[in-house]
Amino acid sequence: MDQDALERILIAALDTLYAGDHAIIKVDVAERTLCARLAAILQASFKDHAVHAEYNRHGVDPKEIDLPNGDGVLTATRVFPDIIVHQPGHDNENLLVIEVKKSTNLVPDEADLRKLEKIKEQIAYRFAVFLRLPTGQNAARADVRMTWVGPQQRNPSSASITEYPFPWPDEEKGYRVFPQAMEDDALVAFHGTARANLDSIITDGFQFAGSLQSLSFAKQSPSSLSHACGRRSETSPEGVVIAVRFAPPIPRHYVTVETSDIHVYRLDEQPEVIGYCIVPADYVLR
Repeated sequence: MDQDALERILIAALDTLYAGDHAIIKVDVAERTLCARLAAILQASFKDHAVHAEYNRHGVDPKEIDLPNGDGVLTATRVFPDIIVHQPGHDNENLLVIEVKKSTNLVPDEADLRKLEKIKEQIAYRFAVFLRLPTGQNAARADVRMTWVGPQQRNPSSASITEYPFPWPDEEKGYRVFPQAMEDDALVAFHGTARANLDSIITDGFQFAGSLQSLSFAKQSPSSLSHACGRRSETSPEGVVIAVRFAPPIPRHYVTVETSDIHVYRLDEQPEVIGYCIVPADYVLR
């Protein structure tokens, strides 16, 4: 089962959770309760695997991973993943580990993302995902945030890449190209280039240009819009702004974050293309 299939299962399970359990979601029940419900919903989609909430065993021993302590020294730490999809008793079918945090929980996400990264590395889980679940009176299914941890393992033929309509950005719109939720997502960045380069980027990924051994992505789309306009030519009269999503955490080795840009120094660390917007030949950036 690949990441795309797992994501479809998760999306359907979240739809079921928010449709059938909204009464407990709006009163902000404990995360353990939500995890137990979600695990029960997910189980129907995994005939050959068990779906367990807060499973604290690795074989017969307590589940432990090495995490840095307050002094930065790696220390064996017992962990209780919120939800796992596995076959108990061995590590051959550790399929998915999930950490869940409610929107009303103000603790930052970084510790959960780091824990997922280490569980994936040290206990051989194929996939890891972090879920921020909206709770409270105004909780909405549309506001669920799903973050996959580690290198993306998608099937290129089925990966979802969305073409967004060109919004004819101007000063009043802040020259933004994509929906505000994408512009505000810390893991989403943008790259402007000629339209003629789009197909090869989607098929083969980004490539280093000449002697330049790095890739650059803007944190905000207006900067990439300027680059896309500048790359238009007689042979490629249209430009394109490409939206990408980085696997957390960032920054990390070979991925640096600056005030306005994110730089990638290894091709196997490049982000996933999630969408694009064609810049028309007759658009004038003022």
